[in-house]
Amino acid sequence: MRRARRVAEELAVELAGRAGAGQGGPLDIEMAAGRLGLAVSYADIRQDGRFLPGPYPTIMVKRAQHLARRRFTIAHEIAHWAVWEDHGLAGRARDEFSSEEMLCNTVAAAMLMPRDWVRSRFEEDAREPGIAVVQRLAGEAGVSLGAAVIRLRDLFDWDKTLLHWSRQRGEWIFDGEAGVYPWEEGAITPSSNVFFTLNEVRNSGAGVQRRSISLRVYREEREVPAEVLPQRGGVAVLIDAPRALGRRRFR
Repeated sequence: MRRARRVAEELAVELAGRAGAGQGGPLDIEMAAGRLGLAVSYADIRQDGRFLPGPYPTIMVKRAQHLARRRFTIAHEIAHWAVWEDHGLAGRARDEFSSEEMLCNTVAAAMLMPRDWVRSRFEEDAREPGIAVVQRLAGEAGVSLGAAVIRLRDLFDWDKTLLHWSRQRGEWIFDGEAGVYPWEEGAITPSSNVFFTLNEVRNSGAGVQRRSISLRVYREEREVPAEVLPQRGGVAVLIDAPRALGRRRFR
């Protein structure tokens, strides 16, 4: 996995360089796409984004996306274009990953949050993993909390996972997890009791809260220590990653 991430990093640096950007900080991803010869078009499509190959390669982006998600979508589709272009480094990267989607996510994160920039600004704070560091990176890089967690995991070996619930028509909807490896997907699922905690969090106001939340970890129901962040329309929850939770003993 380390070799796969290293090749993806190399591809991200090369793509940013071809777009005229360095490693000094987050780049204007739409401008980068244009400099690479890719048109970006917005439309009412079902998926977040789509790459359309051909003599005039185009990235189609779902119109109804917030800015952070839109930036990640464009970077992700740039990576699909690099694979389609069949550049040598992209071919090597594709061979290292179990799926092209996973490769494109890794390249997108590396383009939006360059390694040298993240290390120079966040290495000291990242020694104590917490949601405050995640918020800061997400804000400065213009990405989602989930994308920030994945990047912190890859660069600093964080054993953290971000869970997210949205509130829709009076019901809590589990949106999924960020910061897990493919073999950990589905290892953490909500228990029925988690909704009581989410309601308490929602009613207690803004700001990060330390809570124990009820989850199933590898099918065993546990009370898991968490940092919980109320958001507009939802709640973000930072917990230990499945592999770390698997090593812990709970009462």
